[in-house]
Amino acid sequence: MGKKNWLRNLIFVDAEPDANKNINNPKENIPTAKPITESPAKSAATNQVSMPKIEKQIDPETIIGKVDKALASKLYSVFDEQSDEGTGIDFIKFKKATDSLKNIQPEEKIRYASTFLTLKVTNPALTKEYLIQTLEKCIGLIEQERKVGMEQLKGLRSKDIDKKNAEIEDARINVERMKAEIQRLSKFIAETEMVLVAKQNEIAIKEANFNATIDQIINQLKNDRTKIETYIQ
Repeated sequence: MGKKNWLRNLIFVDAEPDANKNINNPKENIPTAKPITESPAKSAATNQVSMPKIEKQIDPETIIGKVDKALASKLYSVFDEQSDEGTGIDFIKFKKATDSLKNIQPEEKIRYASTFLTLKVTNPALTKEYLIQTLEKCIGLIEQERKVGMEQLKGLRSKDIDKKNAEIEDARINVERMKAEIQRLSKFIAETEMVLVAKQNEIAIKEANFNATIDQIINQLKNDRTKIETYIQ
């Protein structure tokens, strides 16, 4: 299964705000140095600028991800694409049939057992082992999607974080070279760091939400596997 662009478009890519357009290019923000003709005291007073308050970076280890329902729906659609059309009944079809009985039969154990027996009438080759085998395939598919998503997050870090770190470093060098412009360069650094931390926090939260969604689906699948093993004799 190839990498799916929908995963990137769903949660990992957003438009850069116009307000940050010039921040991405430090050269657009750094004016050409001019000869200083004012006295040092007057120049210092003129160059005083207000500095933005930098948001505190969130420790990714402390973030508790939230399940993204839209993402979960997209991930579940992977199962439909891979559903075994040749054999007749696989776990996905079994699960859908079981869920369709929720309003009729609230007892989960009975639903699992009765669905299995009903499907087996028209599909004598259906076995408990085959259901578990295809369920494990679903887990593998979701883990593949996790791998794709993590690679895309890695690309976002390179694009949004590493690039801005490099911009900050270039600005620090310019501060040393352009003493007369130290205040304006320092403000640029602070503003860029603010954007950097915001991006780090944003991506870290998205990563936590992504992993929480994956984990929720896998836990549900594993729970279903346990139920199949327990309820179906």
